[in-house]
Amino acid sequence: GFAEADAVVEDTYRTQVVHHAPLEPHVCVVNWEGDRLTIWESTQATFRVQQGLANILKIPLNKIRVINYFMGAGFGSKLGIEKHTVMAALMAKRLGRPVKVVTPRKDEFLAMGNRPSSVQKLKVAAKKDGTLTAISLWSVGPGGAYRSGSAYLGTPAREMYRCPNVRTKEYTVYVNAGPARAMRAPGHVQAFFALDSILDDLAEKLGMDPLDFRMKNIAEIDQVRRRPYTSKRLKEAYEAGAKAIGWYERRNKKPGQGKGPLKRGIGMASQIWGGGGGPPAFATVEINRDGSVVVRSGSQDIGTGTRTIVAQIAAEELGLDLDRVTVVIGDTGVCPYGPTSGGSITAASLTPAVQAAAAEARDRLKEYAAVLLKVEPDQVSYEPGRFFVAAEPSRAVTFEEAAHKMGNNMIVATGARGPNPKGYTINSFGAQFAEVEVDVETGRVRVLKVVAAHDIGRAINPLTVRSQFEGGIMMGLGFALTEERWLDPQVGRQVNANLHEFKVPTIAETPEIEVIIVSEADTKANTVGGKGIGEPCIIPTAAAIANAVYNAIGVRVKELPITPDRVLQALGRV
Repeated sequence: GFAEADAVVEDTYRTQVVHHAPLEPHVCVVNWEGDRLTIWESTQATFRVQQGLANILKIPLNKIRVINYFMGAGFGSKLGIEKHTVMAALMAKRLGRPVKVVTPRKDEFLAMGNRPSSVQKLKVAAKKDGTLTAISLWSVGPGGAYRSGSAYLGTPAREMYRCPNVRTKEYTVYVNAGPARAMRAPGHVQAFFALDSILDDLAEKLGMDPLDFRMKNIAEIDQVRRRPYTSKRLKEAYEAGAKAIGWYERRNKKPGQGKGPLKRGIGMASQIWGGGGGPPAFATVEINRDGSVVVRSGSQDIGTGTRTIVAQIAAEELGLDLDRVTVVIGDTGVCPYGPTSGGSITAASLTPAVQAAAAEARDRLKEYAAVLLKVEPDQVSYEPGRFFVAAEPSRAVTFEEAAHKMGNNMIVATGARGPNPKGYTINSFGAQFAEVEVDVETGRVRVLKVVAAHDIGRAINPLTVRSQFEGGIMMGLGFALTEERWLDPQVGRQVNANLHEFKVPTIAETPEIEVIIVSEADTKANTVGGKGIGEPCIIPTAAAIANAVYNAIGVRVKELPITPDRVLQALGRV
């Protein structure tokens, strides 16, 4: 691969340790009633907590109820059973009264995980026409003092671009510091900063526009599994994002060409992620005699709007107004199994199960409508709000009338998520474009605008989709510019274990954000057609900002975060 190339670029990139920093810390309330244990837990994995407690305490699952009606985010730090929950259960048993445990903010930083730092040595090569011929990655990162997460980040190098020769060597090492954990798109955020930075440099060496270079190397099939995607609209995302940011009109043709101390630049980066979900996931739909509906599933709403989209899918399938549907989730005592909320799988796993349960419930209600209409059920059709005789549409009964016919009966239907399609890979794709302003006298970087153009299948709720992107982009901005764990080099203690000094971005740093969804329902992936978006929205942000900084000042910052001192060092001013 390297031997046949006309251009080769080799460099080293570094990223920092950052923390999840959810506004709600880890918290649980535990209560025993006889031999029955109830836990109210802030978790991304309601059923996983139940299973973990059953294993540790040696008690049956039917004696443990885990409830998580609302929570204040987790970002990967709340994906399973925690020590403090087990200790709370043991203390509550001994004391004979409820116990509440809330981790202090300092402990959130020290003990509840982090996105590990990385050192990435990359070597990339291409022919004169821009065709990639080889990618080589060597990376290392800390797993913490004990193994709870990894620092692996080779997936983007292997899967994002069409390249016949890819080699990755990835290492996770033990260090005497806090543990690594999955954090919103683990590995991908660090990896794309390095990969898309060096690809910009390779494009420049070839005399190509960075976007045109990426267009040249779009992978039409899964590069690892050698099979087609259920859908892929990456080219459309590139084109839509470029148009919105004014890529060809406004970007500096020569990096750093602007005049004066305030220099502007535009950069972009790509994104690939899974998010296809899959089984197991279950839901029940109950129709009451007044026509109201209750949907139940054990999955949790971690702040992403799961309740809303579950209600939408059920209401759409049943042809009802949204206010006729009540959603109960996050309760192992009254709900069937729901998936863990990690890896952007919740929507794609859960909504097909809800859709199936709602369809089954509607078909069973049709039998009562048939009695009222005095025909056989197979002669009855349905449209939103009413059942009617297919051969005589004027003969009809309302949804509520059919439900009232049940008397004291009720309909309880269960739906299950079916398998993913064989022979296909389910991925989401996208690109983000950033415009920045850099003060070359102070080194300060200000992000002016981010355009996020993504292929995510069906956008079930456009408002919550936009909210996810805004939050993810702001988290990516923090990774690019402000957030970093500081350890005292003499004693190894973290010196900024608080929200004041950890520098999570605030509303003052928020740029203009434009979200463009270029996709439609991907019904090959699942019956609803949606894919997860919790992680795609953060993946390309830091890389796009880094490339925009290079376009603004003409020198590459190869270590995150891009702080004023690093900008000035790159410019040779300190």
